[in-house]
Parts: sequence; C-alpha cells; structure tokens
Amino acid sequence: MKVIFIDRCVKEPNVFRKVFADKSETYLITTDLNHCSSEEIDIVVIWLEVPAILRSFPNLELILVCGSGIDHILDNNRLPEGVPLVRLVEFDLRQRVANYVLDHVKEYQNKLNNSDYENPSAGDRQNRQIANSPHLKIGIMGL
Repeated sequence: MKVIFIDRCVKEPNVFRKVFADKSETYLITTDLNHCSSEEIDIVVIWLEVPAILRSFPNLELILVCGSGIDHILDNNRLPEGVPLVRLVEFDLRQRVANYVLDHVKEYQNKLNNSDYENPSAGDRQNRQIANSPHLKIGIMGL
C-alpha cells in the first residue's frame, strides 16, 4: 500500500480522496502525520510551500505540486535530493489562472480609460464591449 500525505496548505484534499477512492486497497491518503510514521510516506502533495518535514520522509518516492507554477518550489532548499517533482496540470486550474490574467488586463485597460467613463464616446463604448468579449485573446510577449 502506498501512503500519500497531503500537506495542510493544499486546498480541498477531499478531491484527492475521491480520485483514489476506487483504489482504496492500493493507497492510503492522510493529512495528519499522527495516522502514520514518516517512514511510511511514499508520496507527498504540496502547494505553495515546501514543508520542512519533507526531508524526514526517508522512503519518499514522489512530490506532487498542485499549483500553477513550481519556480518557488524548485528554488527551495527544503526539497529532498533525488525525489522526482511533478506539477499537476488540471483544466480548471488553467482556466482560473487565465481568467485571473484577463481580469487584471481589463482592470489595467479600464484605469487607462477612466476619464472616458464620465463622457464616453461611441468608440469608447465599442472598445469596452470588445474587451469584455469571451473570444478576446491576449498574448504575452517574451514569455
């Protein structure tokens, strides 16, 4: 049986429980280290930070990162050496990040045109409608 430890900062750990529910004989999922010893932990799920306790799991085989990026994880000296690190990719997360970026682009655009809101011309109204279109595509140069 593989033991999966889900760190306390991971949102909605029950989602992971549901994914592994049909494989209950193969995986034990825990969010509490009082339910198992550090030697039993095979897989860890983390999000925004690398818990210091990772180095105390001698049999750790895999670290799953459930965030939109892992640069802050890779630069951390708490990562145990030789343990594979995998970033989970999930459509809903990708869509939320895209919406976050789009909202900030719209907010920036609206601040630039703030003086036009009091007496908008026909052209200004049209530009705002285009900016709110669900078909709007934004490119980030140099990414």
